[in-house]
Amino acid sequence: MSATSVGIIFQGSTITLDTGGGAASVGVIVDFEIPANVFKEFRVDGMGDTRELYKRSTKQVGQIFTLTVRYDTKTTAIANNATGTFLITLPKQDSSSPQENTYSFDGYVLEAGPLAGGQDDADGVTQTFTIRLDSEITPTAES
Repeated sequence: MSATSVGIIFQGSTITLDTGGGAASVGVIVDFEIPANVFKEFRVDGMGDTRELYKRSTKQVGQIFTLTVRYDTKTTAIANNATGTFLITLPKQDSSSPQENTYSFDGYVLEAGPLAGGQDDADGVTQTFTIRLDSEITPTAES
């Protein structure tokens, strides 16, 4: 699978997850990867078929992406199947702005990797996980 990695988005970008009981910090984003040209597909095989058959959807490109986050004392490790509203917050470009750039979307964690690293590593303790979007991404511009 081809992927586009954009490395560190902006110094200090964060992600939170609200599962219905209030937003909890997931961590500081250190890497972000979007699979390139991955189309949605669905199974079309039946009980009489001898192999799995798939058809490409007419819907937009599949909405999955992978994040690596660094933890601090206020964050919680993400779990497989964690579901809710994710909010990515980018640092203010203008310190006098009352609102940061944000991206909000509903989704669930397809795969959550183990915690890695430690206090002696440059990135500290990190975790990589993949999210599938269940909604459109709602951007909010810095104001």
